[in-house]
Amino acid sequence: MIWSVRNATQIPTCFYKIVPYVVTLVVLAFTSRSSREPRSSGLPYKKGGK
Repeated sequence: MIWSVRNATQIPTCFYKIVPYVVTLVVLAFTSRSSREPRSSGLPYKKGGK
C-alpha cells in the first residue's frame, strides 16, 4: 500500500521540463500589459538627426 501511494504522488519528469516555459509565458503575459510601443514606430528613419 505504501508503494502505490508513493508512486501516485510522484510527478513525471516531463512536467519538470515544461515548468520554465510556463513560467516564462506567465511573466511575459503580465509584463506585456504595461509595455507600450516606441513613439517612432512606423516612421521612416531620417539620417542626420531630427
